[in-house]
Amino acid sequence: MPDIEEQPPLPAIYNHCLRAYETMRAQAGVRESEGKRMLVWEGFLTRLLGDELNLPTPYYTSVRTHLVRMECVRQLQRGGGNSPSQWELVKKPTPELFREKAPKRSQRDRELETLRGQVGDMQRRIGELEKMFPELVAFVNKLAPAKDNYESTTDHTHSGHVVVKQEV
Repeated sequence: MPDIEEQPPLPAIYNHCLRAYETMRAQAGVRESEGKRMLVWEGFLTRLLGDELNLPTPYYTSVRTHLVRMECVRQLQRGGGNSPSQWELVKKPTPELFREKAPKRSQRDRELETLRGQVGDMQRRIGELEKMFPELVAFVNKLAPAKDNYESTTDHTHSGHVVVKQEV
C-alpha cells in the first residue's frame, strides 16, 4: 500500500475562498474578448463577501489575495466608487492549489517556532523538577550524618539553587 502523507487541515480561509468563487461563478456570464471566451463576474467584491457571504470586512483582502495567488481569478477591470470590478474566473480553488500556492514560511518564522517549542519543553522540565524538589530535600537530609547539624534552604537569588548549609 502506498504511503499517504496526511495533510494538516486547511484553514477556514480556504472555505471562504471556495464559497466566494462558487458564488461568483453562479453570477458570472460568458464574455468574448480577442476571440477568447471567458467566464466573467462583475460586481463589488466587498459586497459579495460582506452582504452575501456574511464575512467580516477584514476577510476581503485575504480572500482576494488567496484567489489571485492560486490563479483562480484574474482582475480584468478595477472597480471603485459606483463602478463594479470585473474578474475572469479561471479555475476553481482546490486544497492542492491552496497548499501549493500558500506563502512559504520565512526562516525567521521557522526559527521562532523552534524556539517556542524549546521554551515549552524547558517549562515542562522545570515543572517536573519543581514537583521533585521536596523529595530531593528529604533525600539530602537523610544522607546528612547528623541531621541536627544541617538545614536545607532555598537560595532566594535568581538562580533558585538548593543550598545545604552546615551550621557551626
